[in-house]
Amino acid sequence: MLRELRRKDRIMDEARAWEVLALVECAVLSLVSPDGDPYAIPINFVLIGKTLWAHCAKEGHKLDAIAAFPRACVTATLHPAVDNVNTTTYYECVLALGDASVVTDEALTKPALEAFMDKFAAGWREREPNRVADDAHTVYMLRVDVRQISGKARYRV
Repeated sequence: MLRELRRKDRIMDEARAWEVLALVECAVLSLVSPDGDPYAIPINFVLIGKTLWAHCAKEGHKLDAIAAFPRACVTATLHPAVDNVNTTTYYECVLALGDASVVTDEALTKPALEAFMDKFAAGWREREPNRVADDAHTVYMLRVDVRQISGKARYRV
């Protein structure tokens, strides 16, 4: 469960937190490995509703961690800017907790993969209209159903 933010002056409203999560291109997915060690990895993802989707290989550490302990934490920061003069950082950041699963059913993975391609490969439908159909069987989709979200920000004044 997310704790209450200590810095009340930096709290971001929930609607903006969802917007930031949708805009960010890279986030850090944190899981717990089967041996209990933390495991965090940067991922590209797309947000559909309140579900985060990322593609992944059909085997590996992420899949092992999710099978052992399916809870996930995703952190993302939008436009961080370090101010060396004032020794501070301006940012909008989001922390989301959710339940992770690996989706192998192509009926579910194809729409998610299409949305992923729309976000990261603009124009793919014209250039490579069969790309998703051709590649859907080569990847799994990682799904994180977000249960809680929190955001905070420090803006330039």
